Amino acid sequence: MDLDAYDEFVSCTNSGLKANAREAVLRFVNSFSCIPEREEWVRSFLNEKAQVQGNGAIRHEIYAYIVFPVLKAGFDQDDPWALMWLAKTRNNFSSVKTLSDQLKGVTPLELLLRAFKIEPEMPELKAKLLAHLVSGFEYAGHEWPSGLLIAPGLAGVNEEQELVELAMSLDVSGDNTSGLRDYQGKLDEQLSRLKR
Repeated sequence: MDLDAYDEFVSCTNSGLKANAREAVLRFVNSFSCIPEREEWVRSFLNEKAQVQGNGAIRHEIYAYIVFPVLKAGFDQDDPWALMWLAKTRNNFSSVKTLSDQLKGVTPLELLLRAFKIEPEMPELKAKLLAHLVSGFEYAGHEWPSGLLIAPGLAGVNEEQELVELAMSLDVSGDNTSGLRDYQGKLDEQLSRLKR
């Protein structure tokens, strides 16, 4: 792998030299000689990216030709790290039909739950799953008191209750306890409305 080409890509990108950046990124993408080399770089890149840049978008060529194939292989093998990173990089693959089709329409929540079932003690995964659940509950409850934006009927309420229980078990710091209890109360009210 040609790390100098990657460094040149970063430098050109930071300097606003788009044509040079594209040329350098293509050299970098084409420089990998084997799958293990690609996997090693992707794991290092994503772990570093998590610490430095958060979860922003990854340059298309790097994502489509290096990162996604590694994560897709992990998806096929039920690798919890790869499943978590697919959920984190959803914006990168969801806008490219050829990539999203390979994942058969799986949602970020489904990816995170699948990873959690395999590796329930992975701290980064637990934090990402909790954040995803809390964000989903906030969205689902934003129309209250008109109703909750969840699957219709008792099945939707029961599924949400299970997810709230999971979120409460993940919220060891208690930072989300108040919001989770509030949402649980809305679910209870929704359930009583359905039973009338």
